[in-house]
Amino acid sequence: MFPPLEEELDLLPRLTQGFDSHCHLDQIMSKSNLSTSSLRDIINSGQVEEEYAVEITGVVGVFCDPDTYPTKRELVAGTRVAEPAKCDE
Repeated sequence: MFPPLEEELDLLPRLTQGFDSHCHLDQIMSKSNLSTSSLRDIINSGQVEEEYAVEITGVVGVFCDPDTYPTKRELVAGTRVAEPAKCDE
């Protein structure tokens, strides 16, 4: 097998990419003592050994506790809400 050319390496993602299809953002925020609802801030808050690092491209946010449901202002464009009752604010 031939190694990739330098210009081919530039086209490849630097990290393996991943999408979390069932992410309990409220529990992560609670256990990490975070007050932010920014996915980027949550992702950047933890320490990960280099060999386990991945680029999170998105998540399906799952909220178990109605008190932690995000408001419409906290949702990002393109977000869909399965249980919108609490998100009327």
